[in-house]
Amino acid sequence: MGQNELIAVCLSIVFVFLYIPGIFFLFGKGGLSIGGYHYTASSEKGKYFHKIILRRAGVFYIILIGLIHACILTGILGKPVACYTLIPITVVWVVAGILYFNLSKKIRFARRQEKFFDEEERNDKIKDDMKENIDDI
Repeated sequence: MGQNELIAVCLSIVFVFLYIPGIFFLFGKGGLSIGGYHYTASSEKGKYFHKIILRRAGVFYIILIGLIHACILTGILGKPVACYTLIPITVVWVVAGILYFNLSKKIRFARRQEKFFDEEERNDKIKDDMKENIDDI
């Protein structure tokens, strides 16, 4: 085993730890570790959409780490053509992922649904208070 292969194996061991957050995201856990995304869902629909967003982030994260890992390994193992091909693919993937997350209809739909359910809960509470007041009279 040459020096480059040994470096590649050690680097792959390090990258295993970078895949772990993506696996947590796929299971719908670790929402607080997504930068700028601190969300507490009060309704069941909100929790459902929260998990959808985390799963999307998990898929994006795992593919991104995989592309970076493959790019570094091909560079270390002496295959520069593959490395130079993977770099633009990685950049395009990052840009496409950011646009997808920011412009996604489901995220906007989730926000509307959460707002709707909050208003619905507030209306139900007002109706319950009115019924109690009528019963007191």
